[in-house]
Amino acid sequence: LATQQQLKLSVEPIVTSALDIVYKDKAYGFEVDFEVKRDKTEASLYFTRNGNRFNPLLSSGFGAVDVAAFALRLALWNISKPQSRPVFLLDEPFKHVSEDLQESVMEMVSTLSKKLGLQILLITHNKETDVIQHSDKVFRVGLGSDFISKVKVVKE
Repeated sequence: LATQQQLKLSVEPIVTSALDIVYKDKAYGFEVDFEVKRDKTEASLYFTRNGNRFNPLLSSGFGAVDVAAFALRLALWNISKPQSRPVFLLDEPFKHVSEDLQESVMEMVSTLSKKLGLQILLITHNKETDVIQHSDKVFRVGLGSDFISKVKVVKE
């Protein structure tokens, strides 16, 4: 029970914070409940809004699920013992988030990486303008006419 309570106290605020940064006006929350089923403890994950709980996979867009999944990865790394190196390499983790929220997503990535002391290498097809403002370094990688990848420093 103590472990479950610590997990709730460690994970729920990080995921809720991520959802708050991206979906400012929708006021999502995140909760974890534990139940014993068939003699095993299972965790149920919920989004909350206006005091109501709902299953994220059935009742919200997949963009919110992408944001929560990202934050869950960070939160679980944060409580793991021993921790691996504080580096995450992610390929298109927010592919379902609508274009109008991409800048907020980058703000959330920047905020959480600083809060948790993480380096995040993010591969994305988002507009550079959304990425540049919230990133320390930005590179553009493209295929040259000789079919060899070309790397251009956009922000250093």
